[in-house]
Amino acid sequence: MRAVPDTVPDLATGWCYDAYSLYVVTSRTQYKPSEAKLPITVTAVVRRSDGTPAANTAITLSVSSADGTPGTITPASGATDANGELAASYTFPTFNTKKTDTITVGCDSCAFSTAQVDITMAPTVIGFFNGVWNTRKAAQSSRDRLEVEFGPSFQLFGTNYQGASLTYDLFYNQTACGSGGAGCLEDIFETFAQRDRELGGVLPNRWEYFWEMLSGTHTKSTSLTGTLLGWLGGVGSSLLSLIDSVFGALVNKVVALTDHAIKNPPTSADVASQLAKLQTYADDDYTLLLVAHSQGNLFVNKAYDGLMASKPGAIAKVVHVAPASPTLRGKYVLADIDVVINGLRLTGITSIQPININLPISKSDLSGHTFEGTYLDMARGAYGRVRYLIVDALESL
Repeated sequence: MRAVPDTVPDLATGWCYDAYSLYVVTSRTQYKPSEAKLPITVTAVVRRSDGTPAANTAITLSVSSADGTPGTITPASGATDANGELAASYTFPTFNTKKTDTITVGCDSCAFSTAQVDITMAPTVIGFFNGVWNTRKAAQSSRDRLEVEFGPSFQLFGTNYQGASLTYDLFYNQTACGSGGAGCLEDIFETFAQRDRELGGVLPNRWEYFWEMLSGTHTKSTSLTGTLLGWLGGVGSSLLSLIDSVFGALVNKVVALTDHAIKNPPTSADVASQLAKLQTYADDDYTLLLVAHSQGNLFVNKAYDGLMASKPGAIAKVVHVAPASPTLRGKYVLADIDVVINGLRLTGITSIQPININLPISKSDLSGHTFEGTYLDMARGAYGRVRYLIVDALESL
């Protein structure tokens, strides 16, 4: 056990003083994404018993963590200046979950030989809110696409420092349109099945064709539908217009069900699990960037409002993509070719947000509506707009 010194000689003056007091001052103690590039300033302060600065006092500094690799601090040792201070810089480590680093400052000439300060950190969660008829697989694909775009860390402002640490989550909903039972997806399936019967049962129980038509990719020669039409030869070409009519019927059904979802917005029960998850993240000091697509915007609005009401200290931003919601909690993008959202205006809903980007039509998604097929299509302008909105939100957190 270290013996606490009664007095400490000061070589500069030749006097002996009572053991010094050690303090640690930091510029901040909590991680923020917008400050990920900025080191924390850690200052060791040593004072004599009469409060005067203790210059030339040897100091050591170290960082430890019970949660993985700690950050770094430089210098690791040195002597106090004329003001009795030694400044060091702490740099955040890479992390993908909540963690705490402990900075320990040592001073053998001080009554208490060490002083500690905790630096808490948690990454930003990029959460994806899907539309009400997405399968979990489709919604997971959109969440995964966001992770491909931004990765485990994002270099804000193009610096050489450690980027903002990111993690990803899916806020999946499979809620029926309103509280009507079977749900939107089954209603759209039934539309597909009904039109298939009109085609003479060419596509019975072949849901891969259904998803191609719903996304508008059925017109591609490499698609399953295109391959099927090739096999059918001349008969296939005559069926193409009928298959296009199936696609049109599906889009009409999607518009009708979106209209129903807006007129019957999610209840508190619908968003309870999503809100509980957000509250848990907020309690653990995570910052939140919520990206919502289509009817998912109805859910994100409710969840965000509930979070702000229950956790006013939570830090969260929202990005709306093809919003089916009359109100917004953040910036948005809506394309002029989005058949689904813009089709809602024909149903009498006039509060849909104005179009704010013009896009060329693409056979990759004739609906102009899907998250990946249109809004993250790298060949068209919505891709850059969505990325800009997300980066802008990250930088403001």
